[in-house]
Amino acid sequence: MYALCRTLLREDGCLLTLVGPGGVGKTRLALEAAAKLLDAHVDGVWLIDLATVTEVELVVPTVATALGVRVELDCEPTATLLGYLAKHQLLVVLDNCEHLVEACSGQSANSARASGCWPPVASR
Repeated sequence: MYALCRTLLREDGCLLTLVGPGGVGKTRLALEAAAKLLDAHVDGVWLIDLATVTEVELVVPTVATALGVRVELDCEPTATLLGYLAKHQLLVVLDNCEHLVEACSGQSANSARASGCWPPVASR
């Protein structure tokens, strides 16, 4: 747990993916680490479950909605979300995203560039 938390606190960011078969405790481990890091993220720690998201185009709007980011009709959702992430210090855990690997890895990379923080991902 110490190594996991230390990795998530690195200033240069890192993409942390927890992988394994269903039921081994990936989500539990991610949540336990996130709970330990609450004080290090003044804007909070967020768990976003993507199990019900069926299309890659819905990943960014789902993440934005979960974070309470309002996307104006004339604005591009990814740009709006990245702008928000750049101004906030938070930790986002993306859960159940094995069916959205490309979209989630792309979202993680964009988030890292915007905020200097890579979200942990818990998936099969």
